[in-house]
Amino acid sequence: MGIGRRVMWAIVKEAQRVGLKVLVLSVFATNERGIHVYEKVGFVQTGRVPKKHFKEGKCIDEIAMAKMLE
Repeated sequence: MGIGRRVMWAIVKEAQRVGLKVLVLSVFATNERGIHVYEKVGFVQTGRVPKKHFKEGKCIDEIAMAKMLE
């Protein structure tokens, strides 16, 4: 297990410990490795905002992801 997944699992466990019901995040659509890590931890894509960000001369979609903790 890579460090990214370990960090995400630690965040999930702490969120559960303090009683949160859902975790949400957003990620650049171009961040395939990040999306892969989030999906491995149980996050699912819940939406997309087209061309929300402008980076290095390109428009980039933003993906919303969520994980239910119950």
